[in-house]
Amino acid sequence: MIKKTLLIDLDGTLLGTRSIKLHWYFIKAFIKSLRERNFGFFQSFLILHRLKLSVRDSLHQNNGVTNWDKAVVFFSQLTGFSKEQARKELTEMSMSCFVSAAHSLYAVKEAQNFIESSKEHYRLILATNPLWPLAVVEFRLGIAGIHSSQFEFITHAENMSSCKPNLEYYQELLEKLNLNPTECLMIGNDEKKDGPARRVGVEVVLIRTPSDFTLLEKRLAHDLRGSTNG
Repeated sequence: MIKKTLLIDLDGTLLGTRSIKLHWYFIKAFIKSLRERNFGFFQSFLILHRLKLSVRDSLHQNNGVTNWDKAVVFFSQLTGFSKEQARKELTEMSMSCFVSAAHSLYAVKEAQNFIESSKEHYRLILATNPLWPLAVVEFRLGIAGIHSSQFEFITHAENMSSCKPNLEYYQELLEKLNLNPTECLMIGNDEKKDGPARRVGVEVVLIRTPSDFTLLEKRLAHDLRGSTNG
């Protein structure tokens, strides 16, 4: 069936990621941010560890509570901040951590070209793992050299209540946008995280190298020509 909607991952797909360095710099920046808020080193490390575990264990639940609201509640419980203060602090810290780790991220020219050539023919959905607020997603898109306005919809922590690789993430996205899964193509780089889209009827293409974008672009152009001639 001809595809009408492209669901496109961000990290490692549209945005180049030196994942080990990113993880390391993010941890350092998060702990530094907590220490600036008068938490000791080991206390800061423990807060980060427990926050990651709490968020991870809750992300398979599609219960109508957004991922960011869940994270804020956990952060409030771990730090003693009020929910209002926890939301403010966690939002500011998340952005500052990605700013600190920005040199671990880089633009992929082939990805930019793919978005530019696809936007006239498909509904483009940024199907990034919704762990972070929209502002943080847009910051990373900026590093990728792609404007958020290119996408009809962006999944982020403030509008989704489940995450990859959970099947609920894909079900929630399809339901939210009233999408026919057979008309969608999931474009990602990680079989574990993006592959589960197949289980809800969405075809999946994995981008292993930047040149794969060129091959995919040719395939989609061929499909479009075939549908026009048919």
